Amino acid sequence: MYYVLAFVIGGILFFLLMTYIVRGLQRRKLNEVLQRFPHESILRISSGANFFGLESQGYGQVRGNGVLILTRDTLHFEMLLPRKVLTIPTDRILSVEKVSSHLGRRCAWPLLKVSFHSETGPDSAAWALRKLDEWIAHVATIAGRTPQESL
Repeated sequence: MYYVLAFVIGGILFFLLMTYIVRGLQRRKLNEVLQRFPHESILRISSGANFFGLESQGYGQVRGNGVLILTRDTLHFEMLLPRKVLTIPTDRILSVEKVSSHLGRRCAWPLLKVSFHSETGPDSAAWALRKLDEWIAHVATIAGRTPQESL
């Protein structure tokens, strides 16, 4: 009985510690990214974007949290761990849509999927975000596209 209680308390403490560490990393990454972008150029920002990967890199890639920023010129993402940067010029965005999965990974909530023309050809990326409909509308407007829904 005491082992179960100790296990539960240990699990709760571990969860709280990991939450504290991740939030600290998010704040640090957000401050880093904000120093590189003039505040007046940022149209939308999310420090808790969950990246679901690039289609061109296939199924084996690591997904993770990071900072997603939309400016008039770019959709810019920096993942916390492992360090990964993705910058998509808005004039290369082909479509913006709400999807239920990306690269075979499902989520309890819809994802923002952005299809774009990369230097090597067509590609796409997806993120789980808060205020998803607002993100879709803003990215589509900036890219001059009509939002699609393929749920």
